Amino acid sequence: CAYFVRTMAISVILAVTLAFLVLAVKGLARRKTEGRRWLMPLLAAGLVLASFFIAKGCWDHRNQRVSPGYQSDYRAFFTPPAEDDGNPVSAKDFWVSRIANNSIFFIGYYIPYSVLNPEKSLLSPTSASKDDLSWVLGILVIALMVVGFLSMEGLQWLLLGYVLITFGVLVLYPTGYTNTRYFVPLIPLMTAAFVVGAGQVVGWLARKLFHRDLPWLSPLVAMLLLLPLLPVYYQSQALYRKTAGIKSYAAVPQMAPFQAYIDACEACRNFPHDRLTAVLKPELFYVHSGFHHSVAIPRDGTPEEA
Repeated sequence: CAYFVRTMAISVILAVTLAFLVLAVKGLARRKTEGRRWLMPLLAAGLVLASFFIAKGCWDHRNQRVSPGYQSDYRAFFTPPAEDDGNPVSAKDFWVSRIANNSIFFIGYYIPYSVLNPEKSLLSPTSASKDDLSWVLGILVIALMVVGFLSMEGLQWLLLGYVLITFGVLVLYPTGYTNTRYFVPLIPLMTAAFVVGAGQVVGWLARKLFHRDLPWLSPLVAMLLLLPLLPVYYQSQALYRKTAGIKSYAAVPQMAPFQAYIDACEACRNFPHDRLTAVLKPELFYVHSGFHHSVAIPRDGTPEEA
């Protein structure tokens, strides 16, 4: 939950900012004919960033008032350990290893199969995911996606920026967090870019071979690719649709612990408002307890620290 409401939202905000900045740069390059029109997207980019930092500042201020000295426990995700099995770890080696390992899984497994076989992408990758064929497939799918995004006139920087920023964050996350559920909102965009890119490439090859334009060919290829992909994608998201609403948790065995957590939060609604409750997932507690304050239990702390 915390990932989706923070990191994915930040990706959207940065992508919108990037799109406005690209418009500003293009307008600046044409300023002799368009005058100062480039100022509007530049101001819009500044407004988006300002709204984010103001909201973040208010939330950080709230956290410090409720729990002085508060720090996000997610910082530990991005802090290299001092040593590994008694051997010192350099920050450079730590980050190179993490980025390389995550890239292997994303390029060789999660990205291609989230488009071509979403049901398989929900499973954990195996050693076969690192073979040459998977890498070739992954690079081919990614290349077609890039072509597709760049073909979407007026939206390319917004959509491509959203995808690139999201995966830029994911390759920095601990390897145990590299799975499909962290980029579920991107899969429809990636699928659309893939089929559009495939159509564009086939249309380009046809023009080279037949020396004439076939405007109907690219849309036809995209449609033929979508026909088998859409039902497979819809079926692969069945569990996510079941767990999308809190009221459905009780009917899904995998969500029983979450239902129990929400029930416990709701049982705290009558607590005095000056009471601090130590919890995991304090944001969820705040919402479901009737806006009571809490302090986060350290994720990796000892029972004594908790």
